[in-house]
This record gives sequence, structure tokens and C-alpha cells, in this order.
Amino acid sequence: MALEDETKLAVANIIKKMLKSPVIDFSNRVMHDQTGQPIMEWDGIFICCNKVFLCESKHKMTEEKIATLVKRLGEFPNKLEVTKDFKFKKLLGMECIGVACATLFPEELRQKCVDELGLVVAYRRCRIVSKYPQKYMDVNGIIITNISL
Repeated sequence: MALEDETKLAVANIIKKMLKSPVIDFSNRVMHDQTGQPIMEWDGIFICCNKVFLCESKHKMTEEKIATLVKRLGEFPNKLEVTKDFKFKKLLGMECIGVACATLFPEELRQKCVDELGLVVAYRRCRIVSKYPQKYMDVNGIIITNISL
């Protein structure tokens, strides 16, 4: 599932605000091996300041889905080594940051993602809200987008 337009825009805007730099919406979402078989797919990919933000979107986020996201983040650099996709090869050496997006995202799980796993989280309330691990932030606190849903 690709990111919904408002979620995609909110995540891109928050990355831009956080890093104070333009954000590139990476057009490819599916990486292929040398035979052309898909080896990894993301719901959204953004590039900013030599960092690649890999987005996984679910309706309801669970511990199992977060564990899968973390595992895939660890596999991403190895997949870049074997991909035949030239555009993906350009991502080699960039810092990979996971972004977990969900409509239903339990608060305890959101906190674990940010505090323990170093993930960026985006979830819905009356607006899309994102939290970032302190190591990625210039200021303390939660950044809330101005996009109403």
C-alpha cells in the first residue's frame, strides 16, 4: 500500500521542517534483483540531507509489524548491494531511518518506537502527528503538521 496523499505530504513536510532542507520524494518504491525479481518494497521513500527515510504504512500498527519494519531496515543496505536498479544504488552509504505510519497506533508502541528503536512515527488524530527520536531533532518535543484531515 502506498502512503495516502495527506500522510505522504505530512511526512515530507515534517522531514523538511526537522532537517531544514528540501525533501525528495523517491519515485521508485520497489527494488529488484539482477534477474528483475522484486526483493524489497516500501510504501514511501524520502531523501533529505544524505538520509533515506523508509516508510511503512499500516492501518493498525502492532509489535509484530514494528519488528518486521526493524528487520527490513537492517536488510536494506544489503539489498542495495545486490539490486540492479541504478536509482536505488544512489542510496548506498546514506543513513537509513524508519518511519512507521498508522491510523491506529497505540501510544505505548509509539513511545517504544521513538525512545527504544529510533523510529519516526506518524499517526492520525485530528491531524497527522509525528514524533522523532531526539538524535534527529534540532528542537525538543513533538512536531505537529498543519494538515487537518
